[in-house]
Amino acid sequence: LETEGSYDRGLQVGSWKHYYPDGTLRLSTQWEAGKRVGLWRLHYPSGRVAEETRWEGGVGSSRSWHEDGSPLAVGSFDAEGRRSGCWTYWTSTGEVDGERSGTYEVDVRTGECAVQE
Repeated sequence: LETEGSYDRGLQVGSWKHYYPDGTLRLSTQWEAGKRVGLWRLHYPSGRVAEETRWEGGVGSSRSWHEDGSPLAVGSFDAEGRRSGCWTYWTSTGEVDGERSGTYEVDVRTGECAVQE
């Protein structure tokens, strides 16, 4: 079993869980009438949390971490799950990644923005 979840009238509803081939939890999500809601959590194969995104009003506020627990990224997603607005990325050594950090529109980097904490 790789995915567990329910549909109502063809739309995803409730709690969904996605698993790695070895059965370890990869992703847990919440849906309401086919729309992303609540807390979504992505895990590394080791079980450590890789990313948490809180969905409210069609917008996802996200934080992610390197596998060692150090910050990887912070930013927001639009209703389609694409990066939107200001995103800050960090390297595995804790430095701001200037090439990836910036303002995003429809998942494309379009400019600079202030570093987020």
